[in-house]
Formats: sequence, structure tokens, C-alpha cells
Amino acid sequence: MGELHRTNYFSDSRSESRHVLLHYHTFKNAGTSVDAILSNCFGDEFMSVDGPVPEFFINQTEVNVMIRNRAQVKAFSSHQIRLPVPLDPRIEYLPIIFIRRPELRVQSMWRFQRSRADSHPATKLAKELDFREWIRFHLDERRHASLLNQQTRLFSFQYDQRTPVNHPEILDLAIDNIQALPFVGIVEHFEASMNIYRRLFQHLVPELVFETLPQLNRSSQGYQPVREEMARIERELGSGLFAELTERMHQDLELYERCCSAFDRQKRNLLDEAT
Repeated sequence: MGELHRTNYFSDSRSESRHVLLHYHTFKNAGTSVDAILSNCFGDEFMSVDGPVPEFFINQTEVNVMIRNRAQVKAFSSHQIRLPVPLDPRIEYLPIIFIRRPELRVQSMWRFQRSRADSHPATKLAKELDFREWIRFHLDERRHASLLNQQTRLFSFQYDQRTPVNHPEILDLAIDNIQALPFVGIVEHFEASMNIYRRLFQHLVPELVFETLPQLNRSSQGYQPVREEMARIERELGSGLFAELTERMHQDLELYERCCSAFDRQKRNLLDEAT
């Protein structure tokens, strides 16, 4: 995987294009914090849309229709939009998407489900099981296997099409989609990620101004250094179960590591440009 880079999906007629920030709100990937920033920056020009159920899918053609019909919208967010970025000759989308270390994301999901006050079966399960038991349950129950490489699956969709969970090339599809982006944020480096995004796109969208960065809807006590977080999770699970979990999440781990390498290169390049 090479560096993340700009591709030719942008309109050729740039002077005539609208610039619209497009936030891919991935569950437990700092999406609530990103939405708060966009709402603060854009006010009524920010639009958030989700379908009636979590499995709902808003395809690229539908995104284009919604944006074309709302000329005032400058930032759009949804849990249910998927890569690749929509193509439209008059709209230049500026995608913002975050990826998270998968073991940390899975634990955050367990904590979040335990904190809920509804009667959903997932809430009941998380309240009944400690983290180790909850992980064991999901490793044993094959119908829950998609949870373990969920970021890869969500990032692997094709234009106007879902990608089946067991597609043999699901990781390659996700990597192709990620490589086509100008930037991918890292949840564990949230502030640096948002500042890089601002530096990349503020000249196109002057409203993208923020001094403080809210980090909302956390289901932990805050982000600790990744090495410390991972050591804590390994202690909670035990080395054997931790190793099994890591192996089962190998697609998400590979995708995350590639994104981190690209993020580090981009951060260094921007620092070099500033000196």
C-alpha cells in the first residue's frame, strides 16, 4: 500500500464545483466528536442523516441526490454512507473518515452497550458478561464474526453496492478505497488528525475553523497511549484469549497499520512544509 493520495475523482471544473465535507461516521470511531466540530463550524449548513435501522445503506447515487437538492449544505454526516467517495461533476467531496485500533474499538463497543438503558439483546448481553466473557462469546458465535473485522467490511463497499461479509477480497477492496482518499484520521491521534484535515481543506472551505476539539461520547476514561491500552486489555483477557482475538481481527489490524503508516508520513510531510 502506497501513501494515501489524491485521486482524479474531483471535478475537472474546480472553479464551478461546490465543496462539501463528507463525514463517514463509523460507530465508536470518534464520530460524535467530529459531528460536534462540523456543527460548530457550519451551523445550519451541516446536515446529518441516518436511515431507520443500523443496517440501512445510503449509496453514492443517493448521497449525490441529497446534496444536489440542498444547495446550502456544506458538511454532511451519516453512519450509513460508505466508500468509495461519490462522483459528481459539480460537487467536490472532502471526505473525513477515522479508523481505530480494533482491540480498543471492540472494548469501547462493549462499554457503550453496557451503558445503555434499553432492552436490546446486545445491551442485555453486555450487561450480563464481563469483557473477557463477552469476547469469548463473540469468538465462539460465528454469526457475530463480522464484529471482529467490522472496519474492513464497512470500508470495503463498492460503488452503489454492499460487499458481502465473506467476500474473499474484502481486505483488498477496503485498502483500494482507503488508498483513494486524501487523508484518513486515526482515533488515537484525534487532535493531530483534525488539525491535518483542517490544513488540507481550509483553503477550500474557510468555515472549517476550530480552536478546541471536543471529544464526546467516550465509553472509557479517555484515550491513553496505545501501548498502555493494549497491555491493559491483554491483562484483562489473558494472553491466550488476547492472541486469539488479535488473530481473528487480522484484517482490521492490517488496515489500521497501513493507515497509521500513511498518517505518519503525511504528518511528517506537513511538518516539513511548515519549516
